[in-house]
Amino acid sequence: MAITNGAGAAAAESVSEARRRAELIGASLKWKRAGTGWRLFDGSRRFGDVVPDRKHPGMWRRVLSGGRLSDMANLSWARNAVLEAATRELQYEARHGAEIDPSFTRDSGGVFESKSPHIARNHSGAVMSPDDSESRDWPPYEGAQ
Repeated sequence: MAITNGAGAAAAESVSEARRRAELIGASLKWKRAGTGWRLFDGSRRFGDVVPDRKHPGMWRRVLSGGRLSDMANLSWARNAVLEAATRELQYEARHGAEIDPSFTRDSGGVFESKSPHIARNHSGAVMSPDDSESRDWPPYEGAQ
């Protein structure tokens, strides 16, 4: 007879929940016709396209970033390449959800904080820097224009 405490049961439940979620990644992906080719969707989110090759009938190409085309493949292999890329992206998002959430960067003030010095203008409106001979009062006082 095995006796488990509450923490052990909760841990076992969270592990099984994680496995169930991992099995469901990609389950909602659907192929739809898009013109002469195919497009992979997860709800309304588009993951990739497969288009027919112009010169070789029966051959297909995956549309890469910037509109570039992949090497030729039959339809099954070309669709599988798009499906694998979409699955990898969904798995990455599942592992790093909070890190890539756009609201996370908005709330924290952005990803890249400015390391450059403040810019001040002198009496004629020219930009002053700490190296300027006129910038004796660097850093500028609070109302400097």
